Amino acid sequence: MKLVLPNTIDRIRQPEYTGENRCIPCTSVNVVIAAVFSLGAGLLFVPLGVVVFAASLLSIYLRGYLVPGTPTLTKRYFPDWVLAKFDKEPADETESFGVNADVFETTTDGDGSDGTDGGRSLETDGGRRIETDGGKPVAADDSSSEDLPDFDDLDAEELFLEHGVVEPTAEDDDLQLTADVREVWRERMADRRDGDRVDQLASFFDVDAADLELSHHDKTTAVNVLYEGRLAGKWESDAAILADLAAADILGEWLPGWESYPLQPKSAVVSGLRAFAETCPDCEGKIELEEEIVESCCRTHEVYAVTCNDCEARLLEISRMQGKKPRPTK
Repeated sequence: MKLVLPNTIDRIRQPEYTGENRCIPCTSVNVVIAAVFSLGAGLLFVPLGVVVFAASLLSIYLRGYLVPGTPTLTKRYFPDWVLAKFDKEPADETESFGVNADVFETTTDGDGSDGTDGGRSLETDGGRRIETDGGKPVAADDSSSEDLPDFDDLDAEELFLEHGVVEPTAEDDDLQLTADVREVWRERMADRRDGDRVDQLASFFDVDAADLELSHHDKTTAVNVLYEGRLAGKWESDAAILADLAAADILGEWLPGWESYPLQPKSAVVSGLRAFAETCPDCEGKIELEEEIVESCCRTHEVYAVTCNDCEARLLEISRMQGKKPRPTK
């Protein structure tokens, strides 16, 4: 019986509209609407108004919305400068794609009750288990800190160029995958294509597959990955997940210290490789770059979108305001 309430809450909760995905303008509008409804109910019977308001807030907390169609109302009646004050700038909207390493809480392991063993412990850093000594990371035996890039100022394209993952094209001033990377990446995607995506993601995150769940969007090809009910990652499509998992497998052959990369920068690097994809990771169809207007909750923004012409999977989406354009041409 104790599990009935948590299970019911999990069924009601909509992670794609709550937590870090919550739209502040839409939430504000719903709270105001809830207050109006509650005031009306309270005029008839005060306790009823309190109950209505509490139930409305619970619905907004769990589902993100109280009234269906809130994004349309917000977009229509709120000027963009007001939305920008409350919410993220349009340039940040596409950054919701990727891994949210914060959901992997720090853990310790050891013989003592405090999880330590002689001052050392095992903790997680963005999903990567690391050994610490008095809170300071202990360097792994197979890599040196000198091999690792500056994770606070990481440019995947520069990293790829430095270590021979990409090379200049002969025709123009652009970059392309080197022949070896292209071949190995395609082979690894083919090997993983028909595998269990949850098991593969569990290995990538270094967690138990039973704690992961995939949530597919109804109107787009986007996929949410939930870890213990919390949003751990969001990809443009299953094809994008496949590309990243395969990239994570092969980049250790080119990037020094790859196994020591924390999860967040590792995710940024593997997603950066998708900008150089030449065919769809899933169906191997032709991909095409287009400039689109994308609706994200109550706002719209312009993006560069790389999409497969055959299976229509969205492979990559980059805001035009971010400045970097993916490689595929029309």
